[in-house]
Amino acid sequence: MNPIPKSNREVYLDLAKFFAMLMMVLGHSFFELANPLYYNLNEFPWDWWTFARAKTAPMFLFLSGTVHVFANYKNEIGAIGNKLFRKRLLLAVILLMVGYLLNSPINTFSDIFNVNEFRLSKFYEVNILHIFGVGLSLLALLYRLGNIDFVFKSSLYLGIFSALISLLTINISFGQIPVFMANYLNYKNGSLFVLFPFISYLFWGTCFGILLKKGSQHNENSNRELNKFLNSPKKLLAGIILIILGVIVIKTITLASVNISLRSNPGVLIRNIGIIITLLFIFKQIKVRSALIKKITLILSARAIFIYVIHLFLIYGIGNFYGLKHYFGKSLTLTDAFVMSFVVILITLSTTFIVDYILKTSRLKFYLLIPLIVYWIYFFIN
Repeated sequence: MNPIPKSNREVYLDLAKFFAMLMMVLGHSFFELANPLYYNLNEFPWDWWTFARAKTAPMFLFLSGTVHVFANYKNEIGAIGNKLFRKRLLLAVILLMVGYLLNSPINTFSDIFNVNEFRLSKFYEVNILHIFGVGLSLLALLYRLGNIDFVFKSSLYLGIFSALISLLTINISFGQIPVFMANYLNYKNGSLFVLFPFISYLFWGTCFGILLKKGSQHNENSNRELNKFLNSPKKLLAGIILIILGVIVIKTITLASVNISLRSNPGVLIRNIGIIITLLFIFKQIKVRSALIKKITLILSARAIFIYVIHLFLIYGIGNFYGLKHYFGKSLTLTDAFVMSFVVILITLSTTFIVDYILKTSRLKFYLLIPLIVYWIYFFIN
């Protein structure tokens, strides 16, 4: 184990991660509740918002990879221990379970006898929770197998592999493998996200986090130069160059008439990384001096996945516990939809703080089981 000075991640990373999650919540809430007659996605400002929404998931995955570096390497940069490894795997499994639970083909025990092909097809659809769960399990394995340099190289290569393999998997018909596996690889069966290339954001975010971690160490000249680069306008220039390069690649592939989904176009991946780095430079300029704001931002960033899951429950419901979409889906005026969206945000953030407090208070952790117990009692008696 190589000891390193204990250092906390910089607050702008947490601020950016929370912002990405907030935009995801606002986007889901508004567009699920607002009547489409009141807006046109092909006109300003809705077209810009649609473009921005497409960047929130990549930004969330990228920053999750970044901040996990700081969470895993607090005092040393060797392989993580078994206890932390099991903790990371448990989180990955929970995310996968929640992802499938949200698409459950049965709402009550009696529904077991009414499962049909349509319900199963919805159950097999893959969303961001599935991608995040698989990605975290792979990263946990990398952290367990080697030191920080091993994780950096492996993440870099796996990110490149993910981007390249997506060119093949996105258009292949997977008739020979089960649908629930094929749905991780292409969009043909209704998946919202696919493993390739989206997992690349998580891997490359890990690489970026390791660079930040190394740049924060001032015992080597190379690290001092790295720190200067990461905290200088050169990072902004790097982001802009990547955006331009990504646009060139997108246009080149389009002009060459290559049959590939835009969502898997390598140029989009490069452009999105450039946009993320540019946004990080902007967030870096925000000076947060209040200790309270820093604490709140850290909590919301660390519990960002809670924010995501809680708002999904509020909007879409779970089982026979209906969400807002059931009552107001695509029926509200723009004003009402915005008001309801902010209500969703307030309830989500409040619940997140309550859950965080309970998790940090060991004698209260049992109370988190009560909603689960109530749900399963309801499930079995109906």
